Amino acid sequence: MIFGEHSLACLGNGSKTQTRRIIKPQPLGTHATAIGEAKHKWAFNGITAVPQKVKSRYMVGDVLYVKEALVEVMCPWIGHYLYPAAKDTYGLSIDATVGKVHGPMFMKERHARYHIKIVDIQAEKLHKISKLSVVSEGYRNRKEFFEAWVEINHEINLDRWVFVYTFEDISDRFPKPDMVIGTYEKVRP
Repeated sequence: MIFGEHSLACLGNGSKTQTRRIIKPQPLGTHATAIGEAKHKWAFNGITAVPQKVKSRYMVGDVLYVKEALVEVMCPWIGHYLYPAAKDTYGLSIDATVGKVHGPMFMKERHARYHIKIVDIQAEKLHKISKLSVVSEGYRNRKEFFEAWVEINHEINLDRWVFVYTFEDISDRFPKPDMVIGTYEKVRP
């Protein structure tokens, strides 16, 4: 699962325990019902005579590693990779001039700083997000959440169905990359 810089910071400080993902394709129903305990299959009812069934990408109990951008560098005192989302303590500018930038899409698990376990899944309309859920997403208020939503998703359609994944950080159960120096981590190549 890919997280952006803000989400990574909130995951790191323990304030993020939920994430929302747009359901694709968008179901036509007016209400959703989970099918089974794993909550990865959903039926959407209300508009069509036959319920529309949609699968979530993840199931309750799934353990995922969090993907983030990496910058590959050749600097022995830092390591092979820097995490741009980590705050720089050495005064380096983390951009393409430091090294080769690797987007999060193809990040390997051995480079992951965080692992999460899905503990609940809900389907809801985006506009139904509660104040408590906004805080669980790592934001102070709905305005801040929706501003970030537009930045990430390049749109704001409050009537969209989203999957709400509630998770716990289980990173302490996994080996860390080889070496930690300041806020940067040396990882296995």
